[in-house]
Amino acid sequence: MSINDGKDDIKGPIKALRDHAFQVDASSNGDFPAPNGELKASCARVNGDNPFPDQHENGINWETISVNEAVYLLDRSCDLLLIETIVNILHKARQNKALFLANLVHTKLCSNGLEDNEVVGNHIVPMFVECGSVSCAQNVFNRLVYRNEFSWTSLILGYLHSGKLEHALHIYEEMLENNVQASSYTIVALLQAHAKLRVVRKGIEIHLWITKIGLEEHIFIGSALVDLYANCGLMLEAQSVFERLPVHGVVSWNALIAGYAEHGPFSEVLKCIQQMQLEEIVPNAVTYSCCLKACGRVGDIEKVRRLYAEIVWDGFESDICIGNSVIGMYARCGSLLDAQEVFDTLPIRDVISWNALITGYVEHGPAEEVLNLLKNMSMEGTSPNVAIYTGTLKACCEIGCLDKGRQLHVEIIERGMENDLHYVFRV
Repeated sequence: MSINDGKDDIKGPIKALRDHAFQVDASSNGDFPAPNGELKASCARVNGDNPFPDQHENGINWETISVNEAVYLLDRSCDLLLIETIVNILHKARQNKALFLANLVHTKLCSNGLEDNEVVGNHIVPMFVECGSVSCAQNVFNRLVYRNEFSWTSLILGYLHSGKLEHALHIYEEMLENNVQASSYTIVALLQAHAKLRVVRKGIEIHLWITKIGLEEHIFIGSALVDLYANCGLMLEAQSVFERLPVHGVVSWNALIAGYAEHGPFSEVLKCIQQMQLEEIVPNAVTYSCCLKACGRVGDIEKVRRLYAEIVWDGFESDICIGNSVIGMYARCGSLLDAQEVFDTLPIRDVISWNALITGYVEHGPAEEVLNLLKNMSMEGTSPNVAIYTGTLKACCEIGCLDKGRQLHVEIIERGMENDLHYVFRV
C-alpha cells in the first residue's frame, strides 16, 4: 500500500515540520530553519547582478536586522532584491508571527511579479500560516504555479492549527490527486488530524503502510502513532508502539500519559512519570497537567499534594494551566484551603482559574464565598462565563439571595447568554 493509496491520518508535534527545500533532517530541533548555504549558493538577483557583497542590500544585513527595521526599510526600498534576501525576510516574518510584515512583503513581491517564483511562492504559504492567516495562505497557494510538498504540508498544518480538520484532510486529498509525494512531515500532520477527529480506522491503514516501509520507529511518526491510539482509547496499541520506539522523548511520553489520564487505568500515569524520570526525561507542563487530571479522577488528595510539591520543585507552579489544574483538583476533593492558596499564588488568573475555585465553593461551601469571589473577579476585570453564572445562581438559591439572583439574571440576558445556561434560575 502506498501513501497515495491510503489517503489519511494521525498526530505528532507540529514543530517537527521542516523545510525540505533546505534539506533539514528529522533529527533537528523542530523549528523551521533559516536559509542555509545550499540556498545561498543557488540564489541570484531577480533582475541583474547583485551589486552588494556579503548578502547585503545597500549595506544592510537582512538576516540580523529586527522586524521593525525590516518593515521600515522594505517600505522605503526601491532596490531589486536577491531571492535569498526575500527568503530571509519571509523567514523573519514567519519567526516573529508578524502578519503586518507578511502583508507588506507579499504586496512588494506581487508588485515585482515574484509571487510566481518557485522558491519564493512556496515560502509565502508557510509565512502566512505561521502568522495566523490561513485564508491568506490559501489564496496565495491557489495562485501558485509551482507547488512543492513544503507548501502543501504547510497549508495542511494551517488548517490543523485553526481547528478545521476536515479542510486539512481535503487538502491532503488534493495533494494526492496532484501526484505530490507525502513526506514524513505530511504523515505526522495527517496523524494529528485523525487523532483529533478520533478516526482510528484510517490511522490503522497508514500505520500498516508505515510499518511496511520501515518508518514506525521514526521518532516523530512513532510519537504521532502513540498519540493517535491513545487519543482513541486504544491504550494497548499505544503502549505497543511506544515500546518499539528506539528513543523516548517528552512528546512520546506525554502522548502515552495523556491517554492513560483520559481512558485509564489511572494508576499507569504515575508509573509512566516515574519511568520517564528514570530515563532522565524532564517532565514539562503538559506532563504534570495530565498527571493532575489522573489524580483528580481517582480523588486522591494526597497524591495531588505530592505531585504539586514536585511541580513547585521543578518551577512550574506559576504556569497558569498547571495552576488551574491544581486548583480544580483540590476544589473537587473539597480541599478549599489548598485550592485558595494555589489560586492566590498564581501571577495571572484567567476565567478558568476563577471557575475552578468558584465551583469548589459551590459544591462544598460556604456558598456566601461564591458571591465574594464573583465580586473580586469583576474587580480584576475578568468577565464571568456560563459555568460561573450557573454556579453563582445556584449559590444564590442556596442562601436565598433573591435580589442578587435577579441582578445576575438581567446581566445574563444583556450578555445574550440566557439560552446557554445549564442551570435555569427562576425568579
